[in-house]
Amino acid sequence: MGSNVVGIPASKWIGCNKCKKRLDEKEDQFPYVDSEQLKNTAYLISNFLTNFNMDTYNKIVNGDKIYSSNKKVDKIGEVNGFKLNKINAYPIKSGYDSVTEYEYINKNDKKYIFTEQIKTFINLDDYGEFKSLDKDNNWLYSISKDSKYNTKVFYCFGIHFGEIKGDISIEEAMNILKVYSKKYFYY
Repeated sequence: MGSNVVGIPASKWIGCNKCKKRLDEKEDQFPYVDSEQLKNTAYLISNFLTNFNMDTYNKIVNGDKIYSSNKKVDKIGEVNGFKLNKINAYPIKSGYDSVTEYEYINKNDKKYIFTEQIKTFINLDDYGEFKSLDKDNNWLYSISKDSKYNTKVFYCFGIHFGEIKGDISIEEAMNILKVYSKKYFYY
């Protein structure tokens, strides 16, 4: 038996192949409710509401605090002599997403930060003209010199957007981006 989504988006209506009228044309929709799906949806909503803490939510969204990320150190642990020091995350201003920061430090205490987030809420036009990093045009980058950091390179790949920023040269930042782009799917 197939299923159609009709009416209430939180529940599924069971498709009826024997019905002559379409489900949304029927006056009484109740016989077509998938009660198990409705029960599961109600359970998920009640579980969310029970565990939701508005104070914590407001503290995260309205604060400028950076939190230790729950991501494991299984990304790229070392790049061009820089070792991964820590991983942090912070919410974007709208609160709909977060940015993950990977801080790398070398033996001379020189550091850079590699960030990543979903580009859904990003207007790429705000970050300059993007150029292709690879021959397939999968990885794009833009260089900014208007920054409190010595270097800031923006990148875009698929649904991802991020920055490489720190006390490094543009050449070093581009080499880091090239290493990251080659190893991205292997970690």
